[in-house]
Amino acid sequence: MDAHGGHHHHHHRSHKRRVLRVVGIVVLALLVIVGVVGYSFYRSAMTVRSQGTELVTQASALSSQLMSGDSSSASQTAANIASTAKSMHEETSSPLWNAATHIPVYGADVVRIQTLTYVADDLSSNAIVPVTELLSDTPVSNMIGADGTINIDVCSSLLNALSSIQSVTHRSATALDDMGDATIPQIDEQIDKITPVIDELDSVANMATTIAPSVPTLLGANGQTKNYLFIAQSNSEIRTTGGFPGAMTLLTITDGKMDLGDFSAQYSAQNNLKYFDPGMGFPLNEDEHQFFLEDTTCIIPGDAGFMPDFTRAAACWKWMWEQRNSTTIDGVIAVDPVMLQSLLALTGSVTTSDGTVLDGTNTAQILLNGIYAKYGDANPLEDAFFTETAGLCFNKILSSMSTVNMADLLKTLETNVQEHRLLIWSTDETCESTLEQLGVSGCIETDATHPVLGVYMSNKTYGKIDWYLNYSTNVGRATINTDGTICYPVTSTFTNTLTADEARTFGHMILGAAQTGEMTTVVSLLAPAGGTISNVNATGTPISPFAESSYESHDLWMSTLHIGCGETVTVTYTVTASSTASMADGLTVRSTPTCHE
Repeated sequence: MDAHGGHHHHHHRSHKRRVLRVVGIVVLALLVIVGVVGYSFYRSAMTVRSQGTELVTQASALSSQLMSGDSSSASQTAANIASTAKSMHEETSSPLWNAATHIPVYGADVVRIQTLTYVADDLSSNAIVPVTELLSDTPVSNMIGADGTINIDVCSSLLNALSSIQSVTHRSATALDDMGDATIPQIDEQIDKITPVIDELDSVANMATTIAPSVPTLLGANGQTKNYLFIAQSNSEIRTTGGFPGAMTLLTITDGKMDLGDFSAQYSAQNNLKYFDPGMGFPLNEDEHQFFLEDTTCIIPGDAGFMPDFTRAAACWKWMWEQRNSTTIDGVIAVDPVMLQSLLALTGSVTTSDGTVLDGTNTAQILLNGIYAKYGDANPLEDAFFTETAGLCFNKILSSMSTVNMADLLKTLETNVQEHRLLIWSTDETCESTLEQLGVSGCIETDATHPVLGVYMSNKTYGKIDWYLNYSTNVGRATINTDGTICYPVTSTFTNTLTADEARTFGHMILGAAQTGEMTTVVSLLAPAGGTISNVNATGTPISPFAESSYESHDLWMSTLHIGCGETVTVTYTVTASSTASMADGLTVRSTPTCHE
């Protein structure tokens, strides 16, 4: 019995040992398999990481090649990028990576990495490669000829190429936007780096789609001549649109070839007729009357820019020109000396008949202040210098465009558009819509979802004193009201940097009517579409309290500020944006460009 029982017990223990051995072997096998799989996944992940580093290096090289105009090398680099991105996408699409997506917590990050490699593959193969191949066949440098003629066919070809990739860029941007936050911080860091780049590329492609149809019309394609009134605005006598129209001329464009007439002072441009009666053909509406003197039956060309809406000021200048000239105007282009200076930094200097050299460092100072300090109150000499210089600068720019790095030119133009130093209005409604989307039309923003506050300044000193005007606007932290509207505390400051000692050395041309160095500046605060301005308070010496009215259905507050030498006027107010406004976008401030960048 004992022997039998002992034998049974021994058999039971042997069976358990065998089971344990088998289980141990299975567990060991599983550990080995998991280890091998883990090691394989680790090796694969390291491969993808290495390829990602290589991709960044290649992208940097591509950017440099495109910036320098080396389209041939850019095309080869784009092909290398596409090859690397495809390899990364294939690596992360393997069964090993697909299995890893089921890992608790971190599986979602694996999916994000797969998405990143998909976007890289899609974008490089279907967008970057075709565009760089086109640039290799049709270099951007071919867009502008030696005489400044814009090659409309090349321009249209490049725009159409960018338009063709819009679906790809949009697809990529959407994929990144939908990824959400990662568990592993490094993944979010990479996503944060690449998202703005792809969003910008998507924006460019979308913009190309928008403007491509209008470019031939604006540039006078198919032998159609376009006549533009070209105006150089002087910020030293500031106006809401930029400045006093110190010089103007006719710019004609036929098949992309531009011809610039001789600049003349704004009075002589209309055969010395200073005043025009808008009632005879250009009636001001009730909203516009408030920007002019009490006698609003007539205004001068120099004051049309008092209206914040450039499209209305431009229409007024067009009407004024056509009253005394036979040419029909198709649009108006306005620039200022600060923009001229930034362009001369690309093209090189010009020398005037009196030996003055203007370049990328001194043009604004000379045109906006230096000539008035030099010639005093000798109006004819100042007008002659301003008009001569305007002509020299623009002819230099037109004749040198073919030698300018296109990337530098586009960056310079973008900066001037953002600062509202370049404004263009077209009588063609389709073209005008395109100009609005480009941000150069100078129209009043009507989109309540993207609130824009307007802070506009106009000189009532009647002198070139605004070289000494410093201005800034600060927007504070937003708060959301119970009705969904958004409030922003805003502070705008206006400083007269002219000293009393300096003022005593200047005459009427700079000091204007007061002759004391004091500025008389009209400030207009224009609320965003669907919004309001409230709690307006000015500390300093405003001549009149801020008064509320409206302009183009926007809430408007205006006051005339009196700013003595060395004094500052500070204006605080609350801007309330519509309940439909985007909190993420914040409040954009659009202000009159001053003499300084």
